[in-house]
Amino acid sequence: MVCPNCGKDIGNSRFCPECGADTSKTAVVKSKSNKKTIFKRWWFWTIIAVFVLVCIGSLSNNHSNPNKTHTKEEAETNDGIVYISVKFTENNFGILQESIESLENNETSLLDVYSTCEDIRNVLSGFIDRLQEINDSVIDPYIESAKNYISNINLIAKEIMDYIDNDDMSKLSSAKEGIALIQSYKTMFLDEREKYLLSCGFTEEEADNLLDEYIHNNSASSTITETGISSKDDIKEEAQNILEEFYSSEEILSIRPQETKIEVQISSPVLSSQGAPEDWAEIQGKAKSACSQLKSDLGEESFSSYILYLVDPENVNLLSVMGDEVKYDVFGDNDFSVPVDNPGTISLEEFNAIKTGMTYQEVFDIVGSRGEVLSEVDLGLGDEYYTAMYTWDGEGSLGANANVTFQGGKVTSKAQFGLE
Repeated sequence: MVCPNCGKDIGNSRFCPECGADTSKTAVVKSKSNKKTIFKRWWFWTIIAVFVLVCIGSLSNNHSNPNKTHTKEEAETNDGIVYISVKFTENNFGILQESIESLENNETSLLDVYSTCEDIRNVLSGFIDRLQEINDSVIDPYIESAKNYISNINLIAKEIMDYIDNDDMSKLSSAKEGIALIQSYKTMFLDEREKYLLSCGFTEEEADNLLDEYIHNNSASSTITETGISSKDDIKEEAQNILEEFYSSEEILSIRPQETKIEVQISSPVLSSQGAPEDWAEIQGKAKSACSQLKSDLGEESFSSYILYLVDPENVNLLSVMGDEVKYDVFGDNDFSVPVDNPGTISLEEFNAIKTGMTYQEVFDIVGSRGEVLSEVDLGLGDEYYTAMYTWDGEGSLGANANVTFQGGKVTSKAQFGLE
């Protein structure tokens, strides 16, 4: 050991024989000082290097994708999909409320209410599944607000079913409390919608206008086209003039302009579903010519689909033409037909015969009438995203009715109230 005071070698002595210094404390200090500090350890700098690399990578990712958002076009498409789900949920919620009121007024049976709730739950589950397919963190809060709204209405329907199953009045009371809170969920949904659209570049006014457009599309109060036709009355008058080149005014039963399509119903007093007339090919040709002329004169800018129905005096559909193509021919090779005495209202038996995946024409033939469009949404992305809900007056208790939702021309859901 070396004396730290004078530098003389003192061996293992505690005191330096040269200067008398006590070396014990200093030795301890010296012993400690021989240990490397943490800053001289190789593993310390390895950890630091790894940490720095991670930070650089994180900064690089943030720089390449800062605050990811959607384009306005992407946002409008997503908004349409989410809004459609909520809009149709709202329609089903109205049916659910009517069902509860009728039950309390003894206007319907527990079985009918139970069946309605079951149908509505199936419909809403489909909407939730559809929303879950949108897997994007940018829109997550908006999606969650929509799912909360739909899920709470689904829960209300379940509580009513539990009330019927177990005769538990607390479940009915809980359902009513839930109904009172639904508006708050709708408000939260609209707030999240606005936040999402604003984050994607929309102004508040543009977001509101987009919502007004959806409401306009579903109410179908008027149609504005590039041809200068600005109201349904104008469109109907124009279509009437075109059709009168082919049919008499008495034969033109109805003209129904909607947001993305126009439907025309032509009646012939000499036709019957009992057998095809000899000039059936000529009748088909005239129907195709009339439909094509409508499309040519009104323009594809006005409507994406032009449909002509030819019916007999009993209002049985004989022929459906879209553009210049026959979509249905009662005398052709079809797997379904309509009894001549089938009334235009829907019965429980007819409702049960409607299956997911059926076309509108098949439903038409089961029920015996076209029904009325309750709501309609077209995102402009093709037939796959065209959604419409039709409603029919029902046979049964007071206020009996049924609605069927079509997407891409196929049945996706249905619900009924009071059918017998």
